[in-house]
Amino acid sequence: EIPIFNNVAIILVFFGVGRTTLFTMFVPIFFSYIYIKKPNNKKIIATLLKMGISLLLIFIIYAYMKFPYLIGESSFKFIMGQLQIYTVSPMIAFVNWCSTNSNYAYGIYTFRGILALFSSIGFDINVPSVVSEYVLVGDDLTNVYTSLHYYAKDFGIVYALLIQLIIGVFHGFLYKKAVLSKNTTIFRISIFTLFYYSLVMQFFVDQYMSLLSQWIQYAVCYYLISKIIVEKSQ
Repeated sequence: EIPIFNNVAIILVFFGVGRTTLFTMFVPIFFSYIYIKKPNNKKIIATLLKMGISLLLIFIIYAYMKFPYLIGESSFKFIMGQLQIYTVSPMIAFVNWCSTNSNYAYGIYTFRGILALFSSIGFDINVPSVVSEYVLVGDDLTNVYTSLHYYAKDFGIVYALLIQLIIGVFHGFLYKKAVLSKNTTIFRISIFTLFYYSLVMQFFVDQYMSLLSQWIQYAVCYYLISKIIVEKSQ
């Protein structure tokens, strides 16, 4: 009976959170498996396919739960439309934005996390929303423009590309500390694999500086948990 209740609880948790939250869970677990277990390429591909199919099914179920009024007569058309909104539409929306935008925010998006911190402790600061306005792409509405949009709003496309270079260096640093180092720790591997989620989401929306406070909270929790695990193992 206990395993049955556990399975029910897991299902309720899965459908009680958002899709991006599930991605935050699945992506780090997958890459942790790769770097800790070091499976061969065949097993990696098999695991990736299983995870991809699982995430696709979750995506479809969530779409049915979130937009039941849009399904209409054709379920296939509805599913393909949802997939288009979250895969192809962001890139088209960003290109359209680049061709029409001429105003920049000059840093308030890049440093939004810092502004939000000062605002939370009482300073009268206008903190921009991480949710962008909806635009029409084809027959569908979307409010995601790829990760480039978040930084291009500050200083333009060249600045956004420079940020991507810095992000690449950041991931290289994490790889060196978590994988190449002979003195790696659970904490380093956890942080390294966690940020794969942000990397995977680049085509969709920025999940680095826009969620800075969340990553700091995760890092603190990971550090405390890793310390507890190490102390118990000694």
